[in-house]
Amino acid sequence: MSSDSQQLEALIQSFADRSQDKTFLPANTTNDFLAIRPSGKPITAKGLAGMYDSDNLVIELSDLVKDSST
Repeated sequence: MSSDSQQLEALIQSFADRSQDKTFLPANTTNDFLAIRPSGKPITAKGLAGMYDSDNLVIELSDLVKDSST
């Protein structure tokens, strides 16, 4: 596996790590980052991190299943 692929996989694994919800997105996105929620409404990295930290959202599984670049 190339160094680039290893770095990308490590980044995805970190994103999938629920213990990093509050810090990962703000630290690894640009200032103009917007995610599009299933509702179609955009949300900032800080807002998404807050949403992940909310008791209203229950995430049961977050995992890197396959890296198709290898």
